[in-house]
Parts: sequence; C-alpha cells; structure tokens
Amino acid sequence: MRPAFRRYIRSIHHTLHEDWGLILVALLVATVFWWEVDENRNVSRYFPDVEVRFSNLDPAMVLARDQKIPKVGVRVSGPRLLQDLDGVDFVMRADLSDIRDATAHEIVLNPKGFSPIVPGLSSDDIRVRQGDIIPSRIEVITEWNSRVARVVPRYSPKPALGYVISATWVAPATITLAGSDAELARHAIVRNKNELVLDGETETKEQVWTVEDLDIGNLKVLDTPKPVIRFKIFVEPFFRKRLVSDVPIRVAGKIPGTTATAGSVSVEPTNVDILIQGARLKVNSVAPDSVALELDISRLPPGEHKVPVVHLNPINLPSDVQIIEATPTALTVWIQGPHELETVFQELWKGVRESYLSGNLPEAITRTLSVTPANVTTPVPTQMEVKP
Repeated sequence: MRPAFRRYIRSIHHTLHEDWGLILVALLVATVFWWEVDENRNVSRYFPDVEVRFSNLDPAMVLARDQKIPKVGVRVSGPRLLQDLDGVDFVMRADLSDIRDATAHEIVLNPKGFSPIVPGLSSDDIRVRQGDIIPSRIEVITEWNSRVARVVPRYSPKPALGYVISATWVAPATITLAGSDAELARHAIVRNKNELVLDGETETKEQVWTVEDLDIGNLKVLDTPKPVIRFKIFVEPFFRKRLVSDVPIRVAGKIPGTTATAGSVSVEPTNVDILIQGARLKVNSVAPDSVALELDISRLPPGEHKVPVVHLNPINLPSDVQIIEATPTALTVWIQGPHELETVFQELWKGVRESYLSGNLPEAITRTLSVTPANVTTPVPTQMEVKP
C-alpha cells in the first residue's frame, strides 16, 4: 500500500474518532438535500377543466350576453405539488386587446397566460407548451357597451331688441355612443364643445357641427355614417298677428223685462273672421276651434241693433291677446220685445185669484184695459167684464 493512501486512511480514521459531530451534521445536510430534490423533481399532469378569463377588453365593448365562459384542458409539467392540485387552482388568461369591433373573434390561447392561483407555486415553477393547451383556440363574441344620448346644443340666446327665439331644431336629435359605464353616464346629454353665441340676430340662423365638435370624451360614435349635427334657431319678432276664421257667435243674457233669451233673438252673421294680435307665445297658444265671441243681450232693448264685433266678449282668448280687426266689422241683431196683451191677461188672472183666495168675492170685477200692442192685428176690446 502506498504511503499517500495510508495517510488518507489514517486521516479518515482519525476524523471518525475525533470529529464525529461534524460527520453527523454532514449526514443531516445530505438528507435534507435528498428530500428537497425528491420533492421537487418534475412531474407531468393534465388538468381538463381550467377556466379561461378574459382581460384587456376595450371599455367600449362587453362580452355578448350569450357568451359562455369556456374551459380548456392543460398539460402541466412541474414539481410534485401538482399532484395535490385541481383545475380550479389554475387560470388561463386570454388577451382581448386586439379586438376593435363588436363581432365574433377567434382567440389563440398563449401558454404565458396560464398561471397558478395557489400560494407556494408560481408560473416560473411550471412549464406549459402551446401543444399542451386543448383547445388552443376559442371563439369570443363581443358587443358594444352603448347608449343613446340626446343632443342638446349649448348656445347664448341674445337676439336683437324686439325679437325672440321662437323655436329651436336639431337633427339628429340623438346619437349612439359606446364606452365605459362611467363615461356613458357622464355624457347622457351631448353638447357642443364651444358655446354658440347669438348677438343681435334678427333672422333664423343655422349651425353645423361634426363629431369632432362635440364634447363626448373618450366615447366612440357608433352611428354610420358619422352624423353631422344641424342646429337651427328661429328668430322672430316678439309680437305676432294671426287670423282666426269662422269664429261662432254665442248669445247670452236675457231680454230686458222678460224671461226670454236667445230664442227671441236673431243675429246675422253667425260666424265671423277675426285678426288677433299679442305676444308670440300667447298667440301661438290659441286653439282656433275653441275660440268664440259672446253677445250679451241683457243691455240691449228690443229692436234692431248694429253691434261692433270688437265689443263682443271673447271666449278662450288670453286677456293680453286683442282683436284688432273683424270681418264683417259689425253684427245685425234683432231683439223681439214682450207682448203687451199677454201681460194684461196675466195681471187680470192674478187679481181674480187673489180675490178668490181672500174670500172677498165682488159681484163683478171690471177692469179697464188699455191695449195698444204693436203686433196685434185683431181688434181688442177696451173694456172687459169678468164675473165670478
């Protein structure tokens, strides 16, 4: 045996007898290393029900209502910890950032999107190849996250003195926008970025805006073609005249001294045309079918009269709207007076009845009747004797 080898053997023998504690520590370290290597040696396992989660979708779009959340199978290589896990402990993320329109898309699943969601295991501890994902392509259907917004232009109404803005008109009145829920809520009403200023206008004005002129933030306009907003402002004089035709004449009141009303009155014509004037809004509010003119006969004695139309009482006409002209200008009114003979007999019967009820029946009641009726054609006796 060579001297060098003998020295080596003696050194080991000396160590075993003198440094046994060091030997024990070395054995423990070796045992730990062996356990670590055994526990973390690579295994391969197939998970058939890994959920796919979508990410990075444009806020202007959402998944279709009938879009099902797919699941895929994935074969994973990694530590022995995989043997204690299930498909719910992993997730496959699908990147939808390339989707630009609302339709059906085919998405390729990337192995980089596969990751564990349990503590103690990271994506660096496992390995997944493209062929380990089954299926590696899925269909995704997207829709626009849209809402219809009203177009309400911003403008400063300052027409010339004596003129008013009678109406405004905008077309289209609505546009369809797409974006996040927060953006859509913030732009439920769409306005123009720069306020339209009207200063001293006396005529109708029209303004045209494109989509770029509208304050819509980061929202997308879905209308095709892109709408052109037309805004028209009608400027007109404050006062207005208006012709109301075939206004009916209504008779009201009683003939003085009688209970007779319209049945004893004749009016010609029964309908007239009137020209009214007043504030534009008040004149525009008049409903022609509801307007009438009232003729009060309680202040007119029997006979024929010419009554100006402007003196009649208007019905359903605002108080600050005036009748400035009428065609014809006056009405011809005939009022029939009370019949004197009828009045005489009424008084006679009243006297007889009162005498009878009082019990003082005279032998004869003689009344002198002075009758001069204008409308009686037969002779009337000047005296009448009435016996009970």
